[in-house]
Amino acid sequence: MARRMTFWLVALAAVASLLPGQTPPQRRIRPTTWSEWRVEGLAMR
Repeated sequence: MARRMTFWLVALAAVASLLPGQTPPQRRIRPTTWSEWRVEGLAMR
């Protein structure tokens, strides 16, 4: 379950990074980097 959620978070981050102009600013709470995603994924496990 947690792994699936982490996968979806990473997928959404990839889509947001691929489409920076079409992503609403309110959806991106804060600028995320791959290291932050990795830390959050490790914390969720």
